[in-house]
Amino acid sequence: AFRGEAFERLRQVLFAEALTLRWGHGASRDSVFGAFPSLAADTLAFVPRTTAELALARVVPRPSSTIAAVERNRETLARIVASWVEAFPESPDALAAHASVLELKGELRPTATGTPSALMVLHRARRRAKDGETRVRLAAHEVRLRIKVGEYATARAIADSIITNTPNPSPAQASVLAALAALTGHPHRAAALMMAASPVDSFFAPRGQLVTSAVPITAATRAMIAYASVGAPADSILALERRIEHLTTIWEPPARRRQVRDDALALPLNLSVPAIGPRAALRIGGPPTSLTRLQVAVARGDTSTTRAELRDLARYRQTVYRGGDHSIENIYLEGWILAAVGDSAAAMARLDLSLEALPTLGSRVVTFVPWAGALPRMMALRADLAVAADDLPTARRWASAVAQLWGGADPELLPVVRRMQTIASSR
Repeated sequence: AFRGEAFERLRQVLFAEALTLRWGHGASRDSVFGAFPSLAADTLAFVPRTTAELALARVVPRPSSTIAAVERNRETLARIVASWVEAFPESPDALAAHASVLELKGELRPTATGTPSALMVLHRARRRAKDGETRVRLAAHEVRLRIKVGEYATARAIADSIITNTPNPSPAQASVLAALAALTGHPHRAAALMMAASPVDSFFAPRGQLVTSAVPITAATRAMIAYASVGAPADSILALERRIEHLTTIWEPPARRRQVRDDALALPLNLSVPAIGPRAALRIGGPPTSLTRLQVAVARGDTSTTRAELRDLARYRQTVYRGGDHSIENIYLEGWILAAVGDSAAAMARLDLSLEALPTLGSRVVTFVPWAGALPRMMALRADLAVAADDLPTARRWASAVAQLWGGADPELLPVVRRMQTIASSR
């Protein structure tokens, strides 16, 4: 029978989510390619593109048949899981896989008819979980489901409980717990868990290449990503930026220093722009990604370029994307950019792409720290924009979500929490 990890690999091999790429490499391990699933007649097909092309393109080229390919793969996955559950009806891994299939179908809550729902089946799976790895993985799954059905306080309680009850996580557990910590407003814990998650000396840069560096540089990069994902504290973000600059002079030979520095800082500086200002983007080196170009344009006051590029991106997405197919951190950062250039209406529309599609969001919302950290920040920004637009029902809706998710957040986030609590209770 499959174990839970094997099912996750199967889910990835079958590409049951539209944002999942198939990765490969050339003769050199740092020559990396990515491809979205597509259909060529009735065959699953992949057209590889360099990761630099994927990262630097003005819009990420995705085949028009990706959605059809994903839907067909989901049907295949459902058939496999049905056979698994029939053979092993008490297996927590089989039940969790069944919950995932129901989740992909949108069957999230229990119904009056008593038909199985993702939450119902996952609850059975969690009761049967014995080992720590499974307990953490299934707890994160329930956090995701609770968010999708709008039960934010319950999601936070489950996340806080599993973090507290896993004091010495394995690297695999730490990776998931770091995202849960970011989601619930604990950047210091998220940073510590990120550094424990995968103690290796390499990471993928935003432009796609695999960067091998000294462990101190990699650890500082992971910590900075955690703080930048949550957007606080600003002092920690800036201190880690300086530390990475310093560490590259100690650990890297002169010929590699600039490249390693640029690769280490690109993602956390992108994520930190709303917290420390758009001029942070001016410190991102190397060929700019499309997001970096937008942030640099804001820093330089070039609002016309910013609005034009975002309009083009929105038009493209309408042709190939569904609501939950967007990368959450990019949607948040784009919404922030639109608000920064004074286009509040477009900012609200951009944020709503993800917020109004919460039930369809991908699994990475509770496993990938930049996604997990971006979600409450997106909600808070949407609430603030709604207040400015005198749309109090929408403001209260998203302010309440933030107040619940960040109800026990670290002190640095309390000003945001208090503001959200005030909005949520306004009449």
